Amino acid sequence: MSLTALADLARAGRIELLVTQNVDGLHERAGMPPDRLITIHGSDAAVVCLACGARAERAVAQQAWERGVAVPCCPCGGPWKPATISFGQPLVAADLERAFAAAAVTAILTASETPFAAATFRLHEPVERTLPALRDHLVPAA
Repeated sequence: MSLTALADLARAGRIELLVTQNVDGLHERAGMPPDRLITIHGSDAAVVCLACGARAERAVAQQAWERGVAVPCCPCGGPWKPATISFGQPLVAADLERAFAAAAVTAILTASETPFAAATFRLHEPVERTLPALRDHLVPAA
């Protein structure tokens, strides 16, 4: 419910850009518009070819695994890897630049402690209550 509330806010133009470190693909499945989402650590909903850099939906590699292929490969012959940032890999420079450029107004939504203080808004309440209430307040009912 809270992720669909974020997607609703983004579609209504109330969220310009969401930057997340989650790699689980939940934001995408909740309907977050791709042009308003940066998965700063990548996403396991996609795969990337280690040889040519091509990207594909995870299902491409998943289907190969299910057929018994130990290392699914891109049509170029290079191995597929989950499109997440692995230990030692740098973050994507274009994603970082876009995130910093959009960071004029920032909000931190977490029920847990965080060392980050530089935010325009901070909400410490559980997001499963806060985000739907925020959406209901900011987005007119259809």
